[in-house]
Amino acid sequence: MSRIRLVYFVFIFLLPCMTYFFHECVHWLAYRSIGINGRLTINTIVFSQELVLSSTQNAFIYGSGVLFTLFQGVMGFVITIKREATFGFNILLSAAIFRWAAILQGLISSSDEIKIGIALGMHPSIWPISISVSFFGMVYYLFRKMKFSLKTFFSNSLLFLLLTILISLL
Repeated sequence: MSRIRLVYFVFIFLLPCMTYFFHECVHWLAYRSIGINGRLTINTIVFSQELVLSSTQNAFIYGSGVLFTLFQGVMGFVITIKREATFGFNILLSAAIFRWAAILQGLISSSDEIKIGIALGMHPSIWPISISVSFFGMVYYLFRKMKFSLKTFFSNSLLFLLLTILISLL
């Protein structure tokens, strides 16, 4: 296996892990910015006591993670447009799969998008639909424009989804 393929392979495995971890880091920073201490772990933030937050604080904290992931997706989109790079598309795809998995999880329990909607007094489906459509539009546009192979698209998507689920179970 060539060095470039090995680096790509490692990148593909680490990307969803980094997406998840940095998403949680942004939540942690949001908590810290409003004076709440918590312990950052791989896939969540642990608090020593039950928190009671205002609607504004909830919207800020849950929105921070969603906006970070959306920012990651937009950066991947821009990188792909500017350089026609598979690298950028995978950054976008990792963010999209992460958010789509969270939205699907919201059907069972809750997701950041649902919590944002509730905190802002909106219908709980507005944010999940908005984020889903945003990511779908970027992924679909680049997939068509750059003519990525279906095999690579589906294999990377499945890998990202499986790794995201695995990390959420840790």
